[in-house]
Amino acid sequence: MDTNKLIEEQHKTLDPALQEALTNIPWKNTVREIARGNDLTKEQAEALEREVMFVMYCFEEPEDFQKNVVSEVGVDALKAKILDSKISDLVFNPVLTKMEEFKKNHPQEKASALIDLSKQLEIEPPKVDEMIEIGTHTAHTTPQVIQIKKPTFEKPAPHTEYKGAPDPYREPLN
Repeated sequence: MDTNKLIEEQHKTLDPALQEALTNIPWKNTVREIARGNDLTKEQAEALEREVMFVMYCFEEPEDFQKNVVSEVGVDALKAKILDSKISDLVFNPVLTKMEEFKKNHPQEKASALIDLSKQLEIEPPKVDEMIEIGTHTAHTTPQVIQIKKPTFEKPAPHTEYKGAPDPYREPLN
């Protein structure tokens, strides 16, 4: 599958607030400026931009960003930490701020996103009333205690009679 098509499809599945933030914030230009300011080559700058995109499009976890920058961009751990700090301050944090603003201004988007997703999957969105069941049972019951009688066994009387000889199991005392 073409990379651009994959990114486009992933963009459609993102939260509407994140879609809005990615569309309205010039994050690519900011990443390029950070790359230039840290003396990265063109290839390294492109790799850095790709890694940022992977995090923002939810292909990669943000916790793995520094490790991925070291391996994919080809910089040492110290430079990766510096890049992570700058990108967090200048790219990730503004995206999060924009998402929060969008959610404050569009509270209905969350419900409409669920409806849009259900239309794509050709299923009817669940109704809240159908999701609540009226219970007729208690949450838990106390288990019934059953008394079990232990079987009793009678010990047989010891066998002490030996005909014509002393007890074969005893040693002589002399």
